[in-house]
Amino acid sequence: MSRPDKQQLLRWFTEIDTEGNGFITFEGLKAVCQRDGLDESSAVEMFEILDANRDGKITKREYMLLLDIYPENEREEETWRLVFESVDEEGTGQTTFAEVERYFATNVGQRVALGVYKNDLRRFHHAVGRSVTTFNTEDFITWFRKERRA
Repeated sequence: MSRPDKQQLLRWFTEIDTEGNGFITFEGLKAVCQRDGLDESSAVEMFEILDANRDGKITKREYMLLLDIYPENEREEETWRLVFESVDEEGTGQTTFAEVERYFATNVGQRVALGVYKNDLRRFHHAVGRSVTTFNTEDFITWFRKERRA
């Protein structure tokens, strides 16, 4: 069986997102899995992988990033944004280097890390100074863009 193309994967998202609200719930995913002959444990496993920030829904961005169908020129930056949103539970825009490293140590974090270079975080930490423990995520994104242009 060949891998579905990007358009097919996007159609599947739309099919599962029956309410058209831009995200997939576990119940929606479970219903499609049952319809296609998969058991609930398959739905649980898929949901755990695709709900990268653990908010109880799979957004189109999470889906596209984790299935590697996001536009190439935006993929890395959006993956970093997803990492920071996953770590920044309070939504302050601030995170610590230690929190990001802990996130990468989780199963989901390891999968997300495949799309970004953890060395970028280490280089950023070196650039801002090793004594710095907390940083603004937008500062990282600005630094990241400059690094990619260099």
